[in-house]
Amino acid sequence: MNPTQTSTTIKLLSPTLHLYHYVLRNSLNEPPETIDKRRQFFQENLQNLSTHLTSSTNKRASDFVQLIPIEQELAPSGNVLDFTTVPPECQKPNNDRLYLETGIIHSRLVARRLNDTYLLRFTSYVPSIHQEQALPIFANLGEHIANLPLELGQTVILGGILPSSHYSPSDIPQIAANCLSHYYGTPIDPNNLRVEEFLNSPFCIYAKPVTIQKFNTYTIESIHLSCVFLYQDPTIEQQADKVYRIFQDMLISYHKIHFFHSQSIILKKILSQQYEAIERLTEDYNQQKWDSQSLKKLPQDSLDY
Repeated sequence: MNPTQTSTTIKLLSPTLHLYHYVLRNSLNEPPETIDKRRQFFQENLQNLSTHLTSSTNKRASDFVQLIPIEQELAPSGNVLDFTTVPPECQKPNNDRLYLETGIIHSRLVARRLNDTYLLRFTSYVPSIHQEQALPIFANLGEHIANLPLELGQTVILGGILPSSHYSPSDIPQIAANCLSHYYGTPIDPNNLRVEEFLNSPFCIYAKPVTIQKFNTYTIESIHLSCVFLYQDPTIEQQADKVYRIFQDMLISYHKIHFFHSQSIILKKILSQQYEAIERLTEDYNQQKWDSQSLKKLPQDSLDY
């Protein structure tokens, strides 16, 4: 089955996009200006995401989606969305989600603080009442998401009901690659996907490293993790919905490990270079007169560390 055939012949019931977008709020002993800068980054991503969303009465989400003032973030975890100007049709009692509708696409939006991290949790889907949808629907579900600037990390799961009678196992990588190609807006090679099975259904994984910052000759990396989950039937979809609730805590650990590991490798290389410099200076210790001037030759930041 070639890519063109996949896009035109394969259709999914209830296509859904799940977004988990993480931004570091604070680290130890960071100044207020650093925390403010990260929060502004999170706010801008929230605004970028909401620009194309509307309420069920066609009110623009970008007009009312905003964060509470930072001084009101009293609890270490919980909602950080400001509900004071949110239309009634977008709210439900005792619920920190915003409910949105744009044409046939329904969405749910949450912004939370998870201790030292901000989470932007977004779900967008086409209800099954609208029947099956072609794979290009993921371009609409993923609008303004695939290009969100990353920091700590991001995971997107594209899901939909596709009975096993509609494809052969060898078709799975190409079907998943087409879903991701529409989401990203660029072709995705099926050979770059890892095919697994979850809840007796195909689950494909695509990991895309992203450079977020350069430090001298080194780069700090984050990761854009994308997955495609093809449910065998509505029952499997219902079971998966329960799993999505615990994903936010699992994924924050995954992204933190990847994010901080990237920085620890850089620190290791820098310290290794500076330690070698110290060694070279001390090899001829007996031939040198060590005084206040000669000590200035040592890399002070390594000694302080």
